[in-house]
Amino acid sequence: GLGSGSSARAAIVTLTGSSYAQTFDTLGTASGAALLPAGWDVRTAATGTSLGSTAATVVKQTWGDNALGFRNVASATLLSSTTSTAVQGTSTNRALGVRQADGFGDPGASFNFQFDSRGMSLTSGSLKLMMLGTNSRSTTWSIQYGLGTTPTSFTTIGTWADPEAWGTTPFTIATASLNAMSYQESVWFRVAALSVSTG
Repeated sequence: GLGSGSSARAAIVTLTGSSYAQTFDTLGTASGAALLPAGWDVRTAATGTSLGSTAATVVKQTWGDNALGFRNVASATLLSSTTSTAVQGTSTNRALGVRQADGFGDPGASFNFQFDSRGMSLTSGSLKLMMLGTNSRSTTWSIQYGLGTTPTSFTTIGTWADPEAWGTTPFTIATASLNAMSYQESVWFRVAALSVSTG
C-alpha cells in the first residue's frame, strides 16, 4: 500500500484521497489467464535501463507447479508451507508470483505498478514480498522506481535477497523515496530480478 492514494480504474492509477491498497484476490476468480488490477503489469527482459516486455498471461497455479511463467497463487498469509493443493486452489487470499527458469525471467522478471501522484504527498508505503518455494537456486530482487511514461533509469530503494525460507517478508519504503515519487505525472514502481540467479 501507498499512503495518500486510491485507485481510479484506468491504465495508469491516479492516486487520490488518503490511501491506496492493492490485493490480488480477484486473480483467484479464473482458472485460466487472469486480468491484473488497473496500473499493474508483469514483464520479462527488464533491465536497469528498460521496463522490458509485457508478459501476456498470468495463470492460476499451485506453489509446487514447475511450469515457468507469471502466476496467480495462494498467498502465504494465513497458510502454511504444507497447505494442500486443493486448499491452495480454493484460497481467496491471492498473490501475484513468478516461476523463473532458464530463458524466462532469470534475469528480467518484473512486477510493475504505474501511478500518477500529481497533487499527492506520499507519506507511507509498504509491500509484502513472498517466497513460495525453496531450493538451492537463489534470486536477489531490486525494489525500484522510475519517473516518466517510459523511464530509462531507475532508482533502487532496496533489495530482497532470497530468504531461503518459505513465507512473507515485509518491506517498508523510506521517506526519501516516497518524497521522490510524490507530485509526479507518471511513476513506475517495480520489483525486478536484474541479475541472474545463483546456485
